[in-house]
Amino acid sequence: MTPYLMQDHALSIPDILSYAARQHGDLNISSVDEDGQFRLQSYRQTKARADQLTSKLAAEALPHQSCIASLALNTRRHFELYYGVTAAGHILHHQSKI
Repeated sequence: MTPYLMQDHALSIPDILSYAARQHGDLNISSVDEDGQFRLQSYRQTKARADQLTSKLAAEALPHQSCIASLALNTRRHFELYYGVTAAGHILHHQSKI
């Protein structure tokens, strides 16, 4: 560990969700989906779904740091995309819904 750093590894976006799933796995994220339905999903469930997306993107064999576009609204699905795409080493580009 470098003496002036507070931790011995780089902090990445996927690490944040991993920490939340490990330390607060049963804590729920509330969301209103596109159909207007209120949904609850735990950090552990969200991590599992983001990991599924990461695996699917890896299977596509896209070049590293490919730009992935998203039309998702600010819902739990968007939250999963944010962590799943970045964990796969790609860039999530948010498109505005018109």
